[in-house]
Amino acid sequence: MKLRYLCLWTVVLALTMLIWPAAGAAAGIKPTIAGGTYHSLGLKADGSLWAWGYNNYSQLGLGDTINRSTPAQVGTATNWVAVAGGTYHSLGLKADGSLWAWGYNSNGQLGLGDTTNRHTPVQVGTATNWVAVASGYDHGLGLQAGGSLWAWGYNGFGMLGLGDTTDRHTPVKVKSFNAPRAVVIPLY
Repeated sequence: MKLRYLCLWTVVLALTMLIWPAAGAAAGIKPTIAGGTYHSLGLKADGSLWAWGYNNYSQLGLGDTINRSTPAQVGTATNWVAVAGGTYHSLGLKADGSLWAWGYNSNGQLGLGDTTNRHTPVQVGTATNWVAVASGYDHGLGLQAGGSLWAWGYNGFGMLGLGDTTDRHTPVKVKSFNAPRAVVIPLY
């Protein structure tokens, strides 16, 4: 039980300290990089999102499946504040606190309620209080402003923290977990 608690806190610290999010956007966007299994994402200080690498499942979010060996801008938006790369999918947060997903979606890892792949970023639900995002192999994790942890996607080993091994296609609140507000602090 202590090990499980330590693991959950490690995830929270990673979410809150390494990928600082939307709530800190007013102070300026911190350049960030994230690596998926075979692709990379970069967030510039101007809020533009860039992607490169393997793109067979549109995990770069560029609207196609062409691999890129140099960074290419994802759309024209300049309001991105955080990114995370999974195996063949990507997640991002915008300055308004909205959560976005794109790429491979065989296990609902995009959190969009289905298993359809997406070639460009699509908003996950309507919530605008997301402050951090992380991605695993085929699952996603998100932290909301009040400190609640949410999980979705593949759950074959219980990695969603929901007490079972059932996949979830939309974000589900991890009821046994709530991060204290004091943990969520900007690094810049």
